[in-house]
Amino acid sequence: GSSVSLTLQPGQAMLLIASPDKVTATAVWPDSVAMDRSEVPGPWDISLATADTYPDFQPYKHAARAGNINAADERPDFSGTIRYDGRFFCPDDLGKACIELKSVYEVAEVWLNGHYAGCRFANPYLYDLSAWIQPGENHLIIEVTNTLVKQVPDFSSAIVKQSPGGLLKNPVLLTQKARWTNELVG
Repeated sequence: GSSVSLTLQPGQAMLLIASPDKVTATAVWPDSVAMDRSEVPGPWDISLATADTYPDFQPYKHAARAGNINAADERPDFSGTIRYDGRFFCPDDLGKACIELKSVYEVAEVWLNGHYAGCRFANPYLYDLSAWIQPGENHLIIEVTNTLVKQVPDFSSAIVKQSPGGLLKNPVLLTQKARWTNELVG
């Protein structure tokens, strides 16, 4: 007797878990077209952790922009978690705010000012930051975990072009004083 209506953009995915204990599901997504967009410019302190060493990260480099950790001139064989640690400033109270990650390979987790904003494994990589964003300095941590195939190649990885790894573009801050939409209602 339950129904769920989904509105997803091309390339978006959502995992919906049904439970007999709870029949109502609601997710609030920003109307990103109507929101103000600004790139979180960095710089980023980038550190790395393998599955064996996580959560103990080793400093890798300081960079002005996020980028492909598996590029030929970076660490093409790295499998694990890449941490992007940066700070950005907000001039005043932003009301509703979220961070959008583009070109993520593969799983991304976000923390703002020490608060966990969530984990995403597919588009949309959107995280609601409204409860924790503050005027002045904000501390943003993004952890991106890529696949094990970089370190332990399988048969197909020898003949198929591999995906990049990490966060390829700097995140975008979406802000708006009021209007968000409900796109998932069950």
